[in-house]
Amino acid sequence: MRRAADLVRGKDLGEALDILRYLPNRSAYYVARVLRSAAANEFNLGGDDKVDEDRLYVKVIYVNEGARYKRIMYRAYGRATKVLKRTCHIHVVLDERPEGELSKRTRRRLSEKPTKGRAKKRTAKPEAVKETKPKKESEPEKKTKAKAKSKPKAKSKPRAKQKAKEAGKKKSAKSKDKEAEKKRKR
Repeated sequence: MRRAADLVRGKDLGEALDILRYLPNRSAYYVARVLRSAAANEFNLGGDDKVDEDRLYVKVIYVNEGARYKRIMYRAYGRATKVLKRTCHIHVVLDERPEGELSKRTRRRLSEKPTKGRAKKRTAKPEAVKETKPKKESEPEKKTKAKAKSKPKAKSKPRAKQKAKEAGKKKSAKSKDKEAEKKRKR
């Protein structure tokens, strides 16, 4: 739990939830639930002041040890061992950033102009238009001779394959002789 909590300390609420969403640890799910609960409390129990969601950030987050559930796991030869199921308490404090202290991510999201890099939409550049001269009616069209494409030559078998094939023929003749000798001996 502490690893997940350390990653989101000081981050904006939206950024913290995004980090926790893609974190592979099982504990990230529970830390995200606590953050969402704290944000809901901030909106519902905030009093008369309206809370701006874009300016909320994780001011304080820490994890303390909670109660331990003691269980027994049975073992061989009639023995038993203790199993401690540990729990924890997650403490979260959300706060609003002052107007001038918006994080880079929030400033980028609130700005109307796209930033450099990934935010810009990449459009294909139009190809240069070639200017063509109109043909004169009096000029006859030139006939071009099409070159006959030569067919690729048939690939000859590599020498290694030819040798192996010849050796196979030789072996087959030898193997026939050996079989005939074995039959005579019987």
